[in-house]
Amino acid sequence: LEEMLKNPNQKRGTIYKIPVVFHVLHSNGVENISKEQIINQMTILNKDFRLLNADATNVHPDFKGMPADVQIEFVLATKAPDGTCFSGITRTYTATETTDGAEQVNLIKSGNDIYKGEWTGNKYLNIFVSTGLNGPAGYAYKPFGNGNLMTSGIYILHRYIGSIGTGSAIASRALTHEVGHWLNLDHTWGPDNNPGEASSCDTDDDVLDTWFSSALVPFS
Repeated sequence: LEEMLKNPNQKRGTIYKIPVVFHVLHSNGVENISKEQIINQMTILNKDFRLLNADATNVHPDFKGMPADVQIEFVLATKAPDGTCFSGITRTYTATETTDGAEQVNLIKSGNDIYKGEWTGNKYLNIFVSTGLNGPAGYAYKPFGNGNLMTSGIYILHRYIGSIGTGSAIASRALTHEVGHWLNLDHTWGPDNNPGEASSCDTDDDVLDTWFSSALVPFS
């Protein structure tokens, strides 16, 4: 994972596989989403990043010829930090809901059903699934600077996972968006969450430069 992020000009044909862990925080309700819903989301995510959607060529004329297979695949992790084999999913019961990401991570670290401790961000793409984020559907941290920390993953509401269960077809693309941020991409209008502001008109996503970013800033 570290090698892929440090070498954006990797040889074409090399497929980088990123191990993913879904950390589901729940109170025994519908937010305790099924494995099938998570696998459905993984299928959607890989279709988006490998240019495998049936309508991949159906884009706005301004973007014709631009969609590409980025040669990244996402796979559910099979081993926890202590070597325990598992499904790529942890589940943590909590009777007290919190919308604070750091608090959610602490609950998961101390109470999940697979491995209690740190799931480092340079070994796994940690996706924290919950019922509340105090506003956004999801947000992510860029990988550089403190990317090795467990907290520098993706935080997302359960109803934005997959197109089945509590999810929906349109909401299932939220994770694709957040994974883009986790891979160090800004929004196309620049490094903020305000697309309609005039101050964004003189900025862009600076794609070539974002590989050198060191800030740990959440993007939704």
